[in-house]
Amino acid sequence: MADPFVGTYTGGCACGRVRYEIREPPRVAFSCYCRACQRYTGSACMSAMLVPARAFTLTRGEPAQYRSKGDSGFEITRCFCGHCGSPVVTRLGRLPDEVGVPAASLDDPSGFKPTMNLFTAFAQPWAPMNPELRKFETAPSRRVRRSVARAHRRACRATDSIARATFARAGAASG
Repeated sequence: MADPFVGTYTGGCACGRVRYEIREPPRVAFSCYCRACQRYTGSACMSAMLVPARAFTLTRGEPAQYRSKGDSGFEITRCFCGHCGSPVVTRLGRLPDEVGVPAASLDDPSGFKPTMNLFTAFAQPWAPMNPELRKFETAPSRRVRRSVARAHRRACRATDSIARATFARAGAASG
């Protein structure tokens, strides 16, 4: 994912039976240390991004689902491949117009850049955490979420403008 904010990007499960595409930049990127994410990933946290639900489309397969109540108190629907078990998408009762996409499920997750750590009160003592990222013991307030989302969108637009200018210069040089 050389530049995750230009065009459509894709991902899916490990075996390829469930695939998706995303047509808009993520609203926010984060690592979540809640117990539900730890259990879902079998790891210290889940690094993921929120994208508008309208921009997320399953292009192959139908994931299995597991519903539970998250540490936020709201329902979470975890969607994963029923064959290989890979996490593919999460639907959050708290944020019905958005879906969570695990960064590692992207075809090229190398461009993923989290901007915050969530539910750090549940982090395991052995879990590594980027000291430069903003940390929230639980979920950030609505005001903070909006502020972070606006900053993330501005960064996406700036990245998109730079990429478009670079591609235009490359096209002019080769033409």
